[in-house]
Amino acid sequence: MVRKLIGIAVLGMLGLIARGLEISSAAIAHESTRMGEETIGNRPLSEANFKQWPGIMPVVNHSTRVYHSWVNGNEHTYYKTTTAELNELIRNYAAMALEGSEIVVLPGPGKVSNFAGDQEFTFHGQLHMVGGIASVMHRRQNGDVFWPKSPRLTQRIDETIDLESLEDTEGCRIDLRQELKQRYVGSLDSVDQEVRGWGLSHLAELDPYDPQSLEVVAERLRDPEPWVVGCALRVLPKFGPPAGKFLSEPETAANDDLTDDRKFAKEEFAKQTTDEAKLSFERSQKEHTKLAEKIRGVLQAK
Repeated sequence: MVRKLIGIAVLGMLGLIARGLEISSAAIAHESTRMGEETIGNRPLSEANFKQWPGIMPVVNHSTRVYHSWVNGNEHTYYKTTTAELNELIRNYAAMALEGSEIVVLPGPGKVSNFAGDQEFTFHGQLHMVGGIASVMHRRQNGDVFWPKSPRLTQRIDETIDLESLEDTEGCRIDLRQELKQRYVGSLDSVDQEVRGWGLSHLAELDPYDPQSLEVVAERLRDPEPWVVGCALRVLPKFGPPAGKFLSEPETAANDDLTDDRKFAKEEFAKQTTDEAKLSFERSQKEHTKLAEKIRGVLQAK
């Protein structure tokens, strides 16, 4: 069945959902009610819904898919794979030969929750597709950096994936964490407030341990648009204990419209003040950094 457009009550012009890697549903900027479609498991999805991308179905319906979400054209599929299965996914993606094809390689694994937030899925591959109503973001200044015109494949590499055995792909741009971060940071000066606001969550999910990215998000506490300030408040907790200092910024208390955002941020930070939470963050940060260095070293040696 061909899907129909579904409304979504969200503050902002469109109800785009910035579903992301390791970003909880509560942290999505100013999202009030979530309505859309999701599929748990690898039940085949209809080809009729993907006609704008010829050859994409072997990727979309790969047997390793664990989760799929769609909200008014902003769409993601997630895959938990072995090395061999990830290679097959990469080959299927490269075979589309679409203009602007791009593979992003990041430390992993990735984590994503369902709409209700009561199920979490681990993944090594993610496909991001933007069509339908959501494609209006392509026309916003710098919008296509966060909402790509061509489907973007992201690999989340952990110790279960043999990075050296992953196949090279011709015709696909390869982006590592640092390269994509530079593009994201440079795009956050967009004149469009929705690109600035929702773009912050993309930056956080790219690397929640990066102090420079934390500073970039914190800078938006001074944004002239209160809505963007609220987005920054909701994203800051994703950077863990190091972000706590920014709660004292006077800008966070300057607008009564941000009461809910300040409350959310304080409640999230409160969970990170325990010794156990701090130690967990430090362990995760070290592992993330170690994997990032390994990925860069192996790919540069190829």
